[in-house]
Formats: sequence, structure tokens, C-alpha cells
Amino acid sequence: MKLLRNKAGFTQSEVARELNISCPAYSKIEAGITDVNISRLIEISDVFKISVNDFFKEEDENDQFEITERNPIESLKDTVIKQNEIIYSLQNKIIKLYEAIPLQVPNAEISEYSMGEAAL
Repeated sequence: MKLLRNKAGFTQSEVARELNISCPAYSKIEAGITDVNISRLIEISDVFKISVNDFFKEEDENDQFEITERNPIESLKDTVIKQNEIIYSLQNKIIKLYEAIPLQVPNAEISEYSMGEAAL
């Protein structure tokens, strides 16, 4: 994180202010003394304008993190696509579950319907 902060030209106090935490609290995060939860990690990635995945990538010797401006519309499109994939997957699971349920109709109901249909 220190590399990202320096590359972005921020001081620890500037990043702390952006995250709405104290400078000592941010210093502990940057030093690895304090662990962060996923929501805080997302906030930090937004400050540095990188994806959360970039925190977990190994650094290449010649090409370290490149800080770029993220396009919020593209991020939203990616989120919508991922959510649609999840919805589609869940719909398919529901369909398979319904197909696996055997259709059981009591015999009395079958005979009533069968007789009614025969009269038509």
C-alpha cells in the first residue's frame, strides 16, 4: 500500500482523510498491523483508483502497479453483467429443481378431470 500511496502522490494523512479514519489508524493498516475488512479494502481501492484484485496481484519487477482512472460506467456495466450471470445460474437451478419434483396428483382428482374432459 505504501507503494501505491507514494505512486499516487498521497501522504498518509491525505489517504486517512479520504477514508475518514485517523492517520495512526491508516498507518497501522499500511504497516500490516491492522487487518481490514472487505468494505474498507473497497474504500482503499477507490482512493487509489485500482481494483480490489490489484491488491492481490504479484508485483512484476519491471511493471509495478499502474494507477489509472477507472471509468465508473464500465465498472457498473461489469457489475450488471456479473449479477445477470448469477441470476441466470439461479434460474437454471430453480428449473432443474422443479423438473426433479415428480408430479403427484391424487387419483380422485385425476378421475374427476378425466371424466369432465371426456364429457367435453
